[in-house]
Amino acid sequence: MSVYYDRDVDTNLIKDSARARQFVIGSVCAIAAVAIWAGWLVMMRVGVNTTLTTFDLTALRFGVAGVVLLPVVLRRGLAFSRLGWAGFTAVVIGAGAPVQLLVGAGLSFAPVAHASVLSYGISPLIVAGLAAVALKERLVPIRKAGLVLVTLGALVIGGVGISSFGGRQSIGHLLFLSAACLWAYYAVVIRRARLDGLHAAAIAAVVSLLVYFPLYLTFTDHRLLEVSLGPDRKLSNRRLIE
Repeated sequence: MSVYYDRDVDTNLIKDSARARQFVIGSVCAIAAVAIWAGWLVMMRVGVNTTLTTFDLTALRFGVAGVVLLPVVLRRGLAFSRLGWAGFTAVVIGAGAPVQLLVGAGLSFAPVAHASVLSYGISPLIVAGLAAVALKERLVPIRKAGLVLVTLGALVIGGVGISSFGGRQSIGHLLFLSAACLWAYYAVVIRRARLDGLHAAAIAAVVSLLVYFPLYLTFTDHRLLEVSLGPDRKLSNRRLIE
C-alpha cells in the first residue's frame, strides 16, 4: 500500500515511518541540545561569579573540544570547497569562541534567564527568518504557530518584559541578541552547505583552539590553574540564579 506525502503538510510525517523516525531523532537531539545549552549558560554564570572570567571558560571549552574533535578535522578537512570563505567564517564565528565570548560578556550585565531567552531561546525564530530568505524555505501555518509559541514561552520563562530593558541590562541584551544572530547565520550556512553538525562543530572547535587559545595565553590574565575544586568554594542560590 503506497502512502503519499504532502510536503506542505507537516502532520503527514506520521504516515511515513522513515520520516517519522527522523522526526523523533531530531526531536530528541533538539531536547538534548537545549539541555546542554541551559547547563552551559548556568555554569558560565557560575564561573563569572567566581574567580574565572569569560576568557577562562571559553578557553576551557574549546581547549578540550578542539583536542577531542581534532581527528574529525584531520580525517574530513575544513570543508572550504563546500563552505567558501564566507561560510567557513560563519561556522568559526557562530559555533566557535566569538559567540561564547559575547554570551559570557552579556552575563556580566544581565541574568542568566535573560541569556536563555535572548540567545538560544530566540534563535529558532531568527533561523526561520534567515532560512526563508536565504534558502527559500516555506513557513507553513503550523510552523508559524510553533515559532510564536516558542517565543512567547521563552519570554514568559525568562521573565523578560518591557521593564527588563534599560540601564546595564540593555548591554547584556544586545550582546545576547548579537550572539543569537551569529549562531543563526551559522545554522543556515551549514544547512545550505549540507554539512553535518559533528563536522561543523569540529571545524569551529579546532580553529578556536588554534587561534583563540594562543591569544588567551598571551594577552589575558588566565586563571584556569588557580581554580579550587575543594569544598571551600560555595555559591549561594541567589548568586547562581542572578
